[in-house]
Amino acid sequence: MPLSTECRTAVGKRMGIADALKLTAKQRRELKCVKCGQRVSPHRESGSGRQSAHFEHLPGDGGPQPELSIERS
Repeated sequence: MPLSTECRTAVGKRMGIADALKLTAKQRRELKCVKCGQRVSPHRESGSGRQSAHFEHLPGDGGPQPELSIERS
């Protein structure tokens, strides 16, 4: 799954991940997905470098959710 590196601000301007990571927690609450318009949160690069910096949809905000796996015995 590709990682999103852009979002939209409350006034509709596009913003990259590097700039979003510089925002305060209060300012980050207004960031939206460029595709669906749901709220997103910026995440830094993982410490091991295995995952680059990206945006993720906030849980319970109507954005895409990971599929649940059901184990059968």
